Amino acid sequence: MVTIALAEDHPVYRRGLVEIFKLHKDIDVVVEAENGLDLLEKLAKCDTLPKIVLLDIKMPKLNGYETLKILRKEYPSIKVIALSVYDDEFPIMSMILNGASGHIAKGGDPKKLFETIRQVSENGRYYSEKILDYLTTGKYNLQKRFPELSKREMEFLKYCQLDMTYKQIAQEMGVAERSVENYRVSLFKKLGIHNRSSLTSFAIKSGLTD
Repeated sequence: MVTIALAEDHPVYRRGLVEIFKLHKDIDVVVEAENGLDLLEKLAKCDTLPKIVLLDIKMPKLNGYETLKILRKEYPSIKVIALSVYDDEFPIMSMILNGASGHIAKGGDPKKLFETIRQVSENGRYYSEKILDYLTTGKYNLQKRFPELSKREMEFLKYCQLDMTYKQIAQEMGVAERSVENYRVSLFKKLGIHNRSSLTSFAIKSGLTD
């Protein structure tokens, strides 16, 4: 039996998933939550934790990025599958790089939904060919795949993996230290991460350190 916690802010879609899961005897939804905060509160009261969390990325109060970080820290045994309305690589890869075990697009083929859940349950992860290609090569064309990032932000990312202070990075880039602070804050928001080491890790995995 695969036990599921579902965090989804749209009640109609959430209810629809629950009803679909009822048709499969090997899947049991044990927690329903309307956002990340609600999910964490309900998990804290669970006698037995679910095996998998289906986690919507865009939610009020506590979104998928923030919730994933807390889950990885406080409930490392739980596998997380990112749930999104879009198939854009930026939010998906941000979730994968921060520990999600797979991704499901809303409105996709139900067979894909169940296949992903079962693969994650049995093997720990399940990635699409695009995600596997990135993870295998360790390269990522940020300018093409992450159009949300400015050229200056990508330049700042390159310097983040070096042993330099933010002040030194500002001098190297020829900008004010305040500008570098703005790049940092913007990247934290766009990538769903919150510290220098995570920026460094992202830069390395994106092939920006060559």
